[in-house]
Parts: sequence; structure tokens; C-alpha cells
Amino acid sequence: MSNTAKKLLAFLLAAVMTLSCVTVLSSCADNGDGGDDTQGEKSTAEAATKDVYSELEKTKFGRSFLILTRDDYKDNFYIEAYGAEGNDILDDGIYERNQVIETDFGTTIEIYEGGDYIAVNSAVMSQVTSGLDEYDTFTSHKYTFSSCAQNNYLMDMNSVETIDLTHPWWDAACRDNLTVYGKTVLMTGDILPSSLQASSNFVFNKKLLRDLEKEEPYDAVKQGKWTVGLFNELSADVTNDLNGDAKIDYQNDRYGMTTWMMDVPYSMYYGAGGMFVTINEDGAPELSFEQEDMFNIYALIYQGLITQQAYYVTDGSIYMTTYDPFIAGRALFCDMTLSKLSFLQDMEQDYGIIPVPKYDEYQKEYLSFVNGAAAMVGILNTEKDAEFVGTILEAMSAYNYVHITPNMYEIVTKLKAARDPQSSEMVDYLIRNRIYDFGYWFDLAITDVVRQQLMNKKAEISSAVKSATKSSQNALKKIVKAYESSDR
Repeated sequence: MSNTAKKLLAFLLAAVMTLSCVTVLSSCADNGDGGDDTQGEKSTAEAATKDVYSELEKTKFGRSFLILTRDDYKDNFYIEAYGAEGNDILDDGIYERNQVIETDFGTTIEIYEGGDYIAVNSAVMSQVTSGLDEYDTFTSHKYTFSSCAQNNYLMDMNSVETIDLTHPWWDAACRDNLTVYGKTVLMTGDILPSSLQASSNFVFNKKLLRDLEKEEPYDAVKQGKWTVGLFNELSADVTNDLNGDAKIDYQNDRYGMTTWMMDVPYSMYYGAGGMFVTINEDGAPELSFEQEDMFNIYALIYQGLITQQAYYVTDGSIYMTTYDPFIAGRALFCDMTLSKLSFLQDMEQDYGIIPVPKYDEYQKEYLSFVNGAAAMVGILNTEKDAEFVGTILEAMSAYNYVHITPNMYEIVTKLKAARDPQSSEMVDYLIRNRIYDFGYWFDLAITDVVRQQLMNKKAEISSAVKSATKSSQNALKKIVKAYESSDR
């Protein structure tokens, strides 16, 4: 066997071992200091050996299961043919899952592609206001959550007897942070492989790091020392006018960091332990953050992005240029979601994958912000056979948990895009503690202050925080009132 083949085999084994031992989207405890996680190893080892899908009670329903979905979420649920051109291991796995479930439960899985999220929202509203029961379930993203949840279009999934959201194939963090008065109207988990790919991460250029005589941060991650301060230190002197034309531009010069306005403000703020809304003991969402903590986190992010002249793309129409300097070998770090790693597959220089940095070494866990593009699944409030819908959703989730999730590393990184076995170890950190802020999912003004102030290069944010806090409190009252008055 050649050295190249041996390296690839070792890499594959590392990847499979890492992901097969991750209970995806559940909240595992992270010791943060690089020590043993005995409980986590025990629970994930059990998950790897126990076929929970086979233990489900199989009922023959003799009816179809129709899913309304955004066009770009279709592949979570439906693949036309096994082994078709362009299929990867995930596509073929989804196809096989549907064949098994259709046979076991006497159903036919059908898809209705509704277009973008606006079109999906309109279809949901139309069905519910008309009292129809055409779609059994649907999936969309953040803006569906906020609009449909407040308008009583969605059923409380906890009220469905055949759904148990405490099962490990449902995302515990999503459930805990987006449940109001015990009502959970949209959820994610193993049922939606694309949701995992909405997790935030950093990548770094290994060659450039060596050329600058800086150490790779892998060991710092494992030791719990990968912090915003260390990131700022590593990237501090990197941005440089390479061609000497007295200006820094993304087509010719070098950057310590390159990123987009809709990713990094959130990934770094939440990665540093920031949070705006929590669910209190009564089950209600409330603003809950310390201004001093917010100011401190913002100051560190401002230093790394603005003071140190990162390539911070603030124009949404050209966001793809975010990756150009990094792919060309002219950026040390790049912030992105796992779904965007495929953009790097033709990059000539090697790169590494790491979690978003913590605030400091005292922060226990690495935290991965879940982008608003993450898919969610729900049941319309007019559904007349919720038990049937719940049964199929649970079956899909359990099957994925056993047969699909263990292969997710290959899908997420495309294997050819991941350049070293250390990156496979990092995946566990990326998906172990995913963050959902109720305020972000409902577009409260306070959750957008960091992004807006960075875009305007404002070092001082106290006045913006004061104004946003007031408007957010008022908006939150209306959201709570909508939940209180709902008949889900």
C-alpha cells in the first residue's frame, strides 16, 4: 500500500471513529480542558451499537406522507434514484431510508417543492386559514419559525403522542431554547442532515501559518485554550499591502481574517458565550444578558475584525468574495458554516478546521452558533392525523440516527476538502454544543447590534444596546402574548 493510500485510510478511519461516536445534535458535556469525557464516550458508544430504529413499533398505514419543503431542503427527505449521477453517500442513504420506511409503515413518501421560504410560508398560511389538511409536515428555516409560530399556524409537537422530543435524535438545545410554555412548534435533529451543516466553524491556512512562524491551534483547542484573544494574537500582524499600492484590497493583498456580515458577528459572539434570551422557570422567554459581558465580547471581536483590518464583507450581493482571499492563500483565517466547506475543495494549499474560539479559558465549552438557514420541521395546525405524522417523523429520525449520521463527516467535509486527520477530531467540538438563541430566531433587535455596529465600524455600542433593548422587550411581550393565546 502506498504512503498516500495509508494516509487516506488513516484519515477515513479517524473520521468514521469520530462521527460514529457523536450523538449528533444532542447536548453532550464538554469538559473544556481536554480531559476525558467518560459519560460522553459511554452514551455515544451505546448509540453506535444499538439499532433504535429496529425497536420501533411498525404500523401499516396505507397512505402517503406529503412533505412541503423549500426547494433547497428537498434532499433531506427525497432522492429520486439510488446511485444516480451526482449522488453522494448521504443521497443514497436517504433513498434507502425511504425504501425501508415505506415498506415498514405502508406509506409513500412524497415531496412538494414550495419554492423559497416566502412561498413555503404562504402555502402554510393558505392551508391553515382554509382549514385544509394537504401537507402532513413541512420544513423551512428561521423566518418561517418566527412568522408561523406567532400566527398559530403550527401544532405543538409535544402534544403529539407519537413524538418524543427527548429522544437523542432530536436536538436538545433547540428544544430547550425554543420551547415556550411547554410548546415546541418547530424542531431539528438527525432527521435533517442539512441542519448539522449550518453549524459555524473557522478554517485556517496551514502553509501561511507556517510561513508566519505561528503554531497551529489544534493543541490549543484540545487544551481549552483556543480563545478570541489567541485568535486576535495569531491574526494581529497578518493583514498586509502585498503589492505596495497603499491600499488593502481582497484581490491582491493578505488578510488575518476573511468573513461575511451574516456569519461572523453571530458565530463569534455566541461562540464567546454571549446570549440574549433565555427560557425562565415559568417557560417564558425573557431578555437575559449582562451589558458589561456584551461590551467585553464586542471589544474583542472589534479588535480582530475592524482594528486588525479583516476582509469583512458587508455587501450581501458579493458575499462569495469572502472566500476568494482564503482560497488564493492570502488569508490566515476564514469564518464559515460547515455547509460552505465545499467551496474550498479546489484550494491548492492545505487548511485546517477548528471551532469558533471561546471568550477565555474559563469558558467551559466551545459553542457553535446555528445559522438561521438551518432546516426545521413542523406540523401544520390543521393536521387531522397527527399521530401518523409523528410516527413517520420519529421513524425517519431514528433511522438517520443509526444509519445516516455516522457517515456525516464524509458529507460535511466532502473528504477531499478536509486535508488532515486533526480536522476530523475537530468535528466533535463543532457539533457537540450547538447554540440557539430565542431572540435571534425571532429577530429581536438586540441580537443584531453586534452585526450592525461592526458593519458601521463603531467601537462604542452602549447607545445602540440601550435602544435595541427597549424595542426587544416590547417585541418579546407580543411574542409571549401570541403563545399564551394560542390553542396549539
